[in-house]
Amino acid sequence: MKPSDEGNFLFEWSRKRAGGLKKVLLLGVGIGAAGGLVFAILMAAATPGISLNEEEMAPFVLLIARALGPLPFLFLVSIGAFAGLGAFLSLTVWRQMEGRYHALLNAGYQPPAQKPVFTLKQRLPGLIVVGVLLLVCIWLVGMVIWEINRGAL
Repeated sequence: MKPSDEGNFLFEWSRKRAGGLKKVLLLGVGIGAAGGLVFAILMAAATPGISLNEEEMAPFVLLIARALGPLPFLFLVSIGAFAGLGAFLSLTVWRQMEGRYHALLNAGYQPPAQKPVFTLKQRLPGLIVVGVLLLVCIWLVGMVIWEINRGAL
């Protein structure tokens, strides 16, 4: 890491870690659950006549699936799985960032009092990533509109 990168990391992470691990886990679960909800909505829209394949299910899962029905079971499983994935990923990132933070503190670095100022050259890679992401999103929205106008969606 360059000294400016270390200073920026220490400044940002010392602010973000103030909420603690509980806040990070709740945020990860919330984002994961929202992703699971979107996934379930897309799956429900893509397969209108959804049914259960009972031969491939464990008995206790089959009891829950029969009690709820196929569509609510889809929502339950996808929201739960994505929320668990969000919690796992947020915990993994938390541990990695905390390790880096404490390694830098043990090496003698201190978080700066003010946010470091970056030049355009230092910001350019991030701006390129945001620009490409924006272009991909515009293209996706255009393709959805195209398919709706064709009558495919």
